[in-house]
Amino acid sequence: MKYFSTLQRSQCTRFFCIGFVGLLILAGCSTLKPPQIARFEATPTTIQKGESSTLQWSIENTEQTRISISGIGAIAPGVQSSRISPDETTTYTLQVERDGKMLAERTATVNVVQPPQIVEFEAQPASIKQGETSTLRWTVRNDKGVKISIKGVGTIPENSNSVRVTPDQTTSFTLQVERDNKVIAEKSVSVSVAPAYKPPVYG
Repeated sequence: MKYFSTLQRSQCTRFFCIGFVGLLILAGCSTLKPPQIARFEATPTTIQKGESSTLQWSIENTEQTRISISGIGAIAPGVQSSRISPDETTTYTLQVERDGKMLAERTATVNVVQPPQIVEFEAQPASIKQGETSTLRWTVRNDKGVKISIKGVGTIPENSNSVRVTPDQTTSFTLQVERDNKVIAEKSVSVSVAPAYKPPVYG
């Protein structure tokens, strides 16, 4: 049986301790906590087409990670918000990757309200005689939550798409569509009025 001297035993013990401590240090350095998305939201969540919303997020344990948002792309380190102006309702996905592996994700949706559009606005007939009647007809698309009015007529009841008018003279009628007290769309038509026939009076 081979025996180690006191010096050899001391050296072995020292090398063992150094190696063990080194392994602990390496193990500690290589162990990273998984990233966690604490918050990902859009403010405001509903916008009119053409307006903007802001995506904001907070992520913990982002060491050695790659952060990206669908439709936007990679996010630079330290950035925690992004302004967006989608043309239609869109769901954004925030993803956090490490070493090519997706470890966390969360979604936020921005609802886009399409602006109202006047598809048609016409007078039938467009020419009348004094005392006769014309009918104004219209079609408005994306009219949810809007107020429709016609200058010279007034506010139009909900779900109505026509009104009869009897102007005394040639008149231009303007259809206006409002949302949140703001005129979003308008269109005009004219009703031409000719003098009524008067039979000649013989003296």
